[in-house]
Amino acid sequence: MEKLREKLATLRAEIDAANERAETSEQALKQLEDQQTDRDQELISYQNRIRRLEDEAQMREDQLDEAKQFQRDNEATLNESDVLVKKVVTLEERFDDTESKLREALEK
Repeated sequence: MEKLREKLATLRAEIDAANERAETSEQALKQLEDQQTDRDQELISYQNRIRRLEDEAQMREDQLDEAKQFQRDNEATLNESDVLVKKVVTLEERFDDTESKLREALEK
């Protein structure tokens, strides 16, 4: 009977030790699950940030493309203006020459 009591005591001690190990494992598992949840939320946050930054980068690229097109249009306009100014100068010179010739012809 004494051996049975010792065996029961040993089994109870083993059960208590197993229960303690199980509780420790459950706590460790809970901590790991909490860490995983935190990391998942952090990952989602980073993915959202990346998406916003990509959208902003695309918007900036579109703005840059528009600015480049505006610059090309302005350069074309400036080139046209330069051509027109040269034509006006040439016409003014021709007008002055013609006017001078007309005065000379009238004076003769």
